[in-house]
Amino acid sequence: MELLENSLQVVGIAICVLALLPLAFWAAQSWSLLRHNQRQFRNSQELLRQQILAASDLRVTKKQRDLSTESVANFESSDRQLQENSIDEPSDCLDKTPINQIDMVSDSQVQADGTWLGFRQFRVEQLVKETASCTSVYLAPIDGEPIARFQAGQHLPLRFSIPGQPKPVIRCYSLSGGPGKSRYRISVKAMPAHQSDHVPGLVSNFVNDQLKEGDIIESKAPSGSFVLDLDDSRPVILLAGGIGITPMISMIESIQAHSPDRLTILLYGVHNKTEHAFADYLGQIKKASDHFHVLNCYSNPQPDDVQGKDFHVKGFVSIELIKRLMPNPDCQFYLCGPPAFMNSLSESLEAWGVPASQVYSEAFGPASINKPQPIDSIPVAAGAIEVMFGKTGKAVVWSPECESLLELAESHGVDIEFGCRAGSCGTCSTELLAGEVQYPEGIQAACEPSECLPCVARPVGSLKLGA
Repeated sequence: MELLENSLQVVGIAICVLALLPLAFWAAQSWSLLRHNQRQFRNSQELLRQQILAASDLRVTKKQRDLSTESVANFESSDRQLQENSIDEPSDCLDKTPINQIDMVSDSQVQADGTWLGFRQFRVEQLVKETASCTSVYLAPIDGEPIARFQAGQHLPLRFSIPGQPKPVIRCYSLSGGPGKSRYRISVKAMPAHQSDHVPGLVSNFVNDQLKEGDIIESKAPSGSFVLDLDDSRPVILLAGGIGITPMISMIESIQAHSPDRLTILLYGVHNKTEHAFADYLGQIKKASDHFHVLNCYSNPQPDDVQGKDFHVKGFVSIELIKRLMPNPDCQFYLCGPPAFMNSLSESLEAWGVPASQVYSEAFGPASINKPQPIDSIPVAAGAIEVMFGKTGKAVVWSPECESLLELAESHGVDIEFGCRAGSCGTCSTELLAGEVQYPEGIQAACEPSECLPCVARPVGSLKLGA
């Protein structure tokens, strides 16, 4: 009886094995087919990449690219031997002076391409801490309509309703994400009070300390002339100081999307790791690209900041550093940072012989870059100059002590919207009903002949403004 039971067990096992054999054979075939398809996909992907590279029309010579790549590699291996540079330490606080603005209702009219006029409401969809004092804000339109494309480097004129402020406050913040997405991103660094009599940044601290997901912010369409030239194939040298990194992130993403094999070098200066925004993100791009390089400069590294890991150079971004990386100045240079940073590098690039047409800079305020000011380039009328504000009916006499028509308006209680006080954003654009103005420091924003930018304009003679 026991022998019979054992025989039946053996027969049962044999039947199970025979039943599983087809399944095992099918599984082996499926696995083999899957591996084959994966190999084919990788081969197709590589072929497509090679085709894209072959189709790119680059004017950067192989010799220059190899030289620059070798220079970067040498720097990363020998950066501990560098001496500190002698540039005065810049401040990374780039927030604007607190202001009050006229309370306005949103008057946006969204076009088919996502552009709009006036202010449009956006919801804070996400808040991300880049550092302890820097927050990225993701903005999505409440109306659900498309948003306007922008050029890498541009900014958003934003209107904030801040508790305790009698009127909304306007600031301009650079877009810190690449173009072509369904939402905008800005990154705002809180402005600390370095002195007892210095008022902290009103909006920057509000964004970092009080702004919540779901809050509403109003914005005009993207604007600004500090933009990346995608048609040029020369190497791109990005020089960022502190929160000046924000438009550079947009430019880097745009280059990676349109010209990934265009040589791009970012020199990024901050005090130490506590202020080093986007470090991991930039590291990921660097690992994925043979044509993108980053050199981080810490002016005041902390004991736990590791040279060769967290940063490469102890000191500041300098012209000597740039020359060692790129001996040939035939590049495009983009600068964004604090005044000391901007002035030093602008002057050094000019002394090196870099044409002004190859240097682009973003002004965060009227003192960001010191330029010659030909105030007397247009003859100014002799005697008293009367300025008429048409909407309010106020007529006042121009005072040479005023820096601009905006300052004159503020001193007489006339409200004019503004954002940058540097002629960069165009927020203050005001109808010029009569007369002529001049811009001693120049302007970056587009301005029609029938309008003027009071934030940097001065009268040539008596005039009338639509304010």
